Amino acid sequence: MHAQHSPSDSWSRHAEAYRRGDTHYRARRYRAPLQEFALALTLWPEHSDTWWAIGNCHTELGRPRLADLAFRRDLKTSEAKNREALIYNLANALFDQRRLASAARLYQRVSSRSATGVLARRNRAKASMRARANSSSSGRESASGGMHVTVSPSMRLRARRSTRRWAAYHGYCIAKGTQTA
Repeated sequence: MHAQHSPSDSWSRHAEAYRRGDTHYRARRYRAPLQEFALALTLWPEHSDTWWAIGNCHTELGRPRLADLAFRRDLKTSEAKNREALIYNLANALFDQRRLASAARLYQRVSSRSATGVLARRNRAKASMRARANSSSSGRESASGGMHVTVSPSMRLRARRSTRRWAAYHGYCIAKGTQTA
């Protein structure tokens, strides 16, 4: 007979797998956390932050379609306080897929009072401009150049800091969307 795990044991094992995945992510090893986060989901499928983390990994690996799917899955069950950051990340995934009009609509849903509001407004302007340019040209223009700062569940937004200070605090380079050492 198989031993059954208590809910607290499942949560503990989930949290440990999530922590291992987060450790890999912070070390910029983006493939390794996917295995840990998948294990975490099997142990506690209701934990929406795990889907968010999976989306962030796919974003860093240049897989915007898979990031899109993970962020959409997370939006179904996420807490209200996380929605704006998730919408911003989803809009970034759409931007990277060159689905510029859809990305612009999502950026518009991010409150200007949120920590990602300034970045969302900038990206919305770029997405809108490129969508208009693409509709009047061959559509070959690259969508790169958006202001991407991936927001993760382990980096809760800091309301008291300006967006630039918040991003710098977490070691992100806003200008190119790349992480600094």
